[in-house]
Amino acid sequence: RLAEANVALQSAMRDQRWLTYVTFNRNWESPSWFRSGSEAPTAQGQLIVNPGKDRAVLIVDGMPELAEGYEYRLWLVGPGWRWPGADFKVNDYGYARVDVALAAGVEQFTNAVITRQQAGTARDASGIEVLTAPAIR
Repeated sequence: RLAEANVALQSAMRDQRWLTYVTFNRNWESPSWFRSGSEAPTAQGQLIVNPGKDRAVLIVDGMPELAEGYEYRLWLVGPGWRWPGADFKVNDYGYARVDVALAAGVEQFTNAVITRQQAGTARDASGIEVLTAPAIR
């Protein structure tokens, strides 16, 4: 169990070093910070957009463990609609790093939401909101 925790910590530290580099590299967009709510009071997350604005990286930490058959879904939001960006699960420590392909560039999106929902469900906005980001650029 200790070895598994060590591997998870090393992975998180590599991602943190990468995140520090991205944050200070002027070619990458400033990260969007997610706000936690009552569903995940200790959770936090960032969405960082690449220079070409056609992909992003989502990093979350402190997310609640999912019940069997459930997953998290990142939604990118525009005026009056939601686009499903990525489905993901977190490790035993509530951590995940997720690559996200942006359909037509970041300019069309205004904010982002992470929901918890049953795995394999239709890509509708029926899940429970866990984290929200007020803007993704």
